[in-house]
Amino acid sequence: MIVETIRELAAAEKKVAWLEQRISKEMKQDLASLPSRYGFKTVGDLARAIFQATLTKKRRRGKKKSSLKRPRKKQIVISAQIRTEIRKMLQSEKAGIAIAQGLGLSLQKIQKLRKSTGLVKNKKKYS
Repeated sequence: MIVETIRELAAAEKKVAWLEQRISKEMKQDLASLPSRYGFKTVGDLARAIFQATLTKKRRRGKKKSSLKRPRKKQIVISAQIRTEIRKMLQSEKAGIAIAQGLGLSLQKIQKLRKSTGLVKNKKKYS
C-alpha cells in the first residue's frame, strides 16, 4: 500500500518536472514572438515603446497640497529675556516639562537650550 503511494508520488514529481519544462519552453516562445505580434521589429523597439508608454504621467512640481494636513503652528521666537529665564530655571533643577508648560514652549526647545547652555554632558564615544 505505501509502496504504491510512493510510486504515485514519484510519477507525479516526474510529471511536475515535465510540465515546468514545457511551461518555460512555451513562455520563451511567446515572449520571443511579442515584438512581431505588436508590430515591432526588435525586442529593443518594443522595450522602448513600453518605457515611453509608462512616462505619460505629468510630474508635479513642488509639494503636493493636501486638504488633510493640519496647519502649522506659528514658531515662537525666543528672546534673550526668555532665554535667561529658562537658564535660571534649568540651573535650579526644575523639570523640563514644567518649564515647557509654564512658558508655552515645546520640550524639544527646552532640551536644545539646555544643551546650548552646557547643562547636558555629551556622551563619550567608546571605540
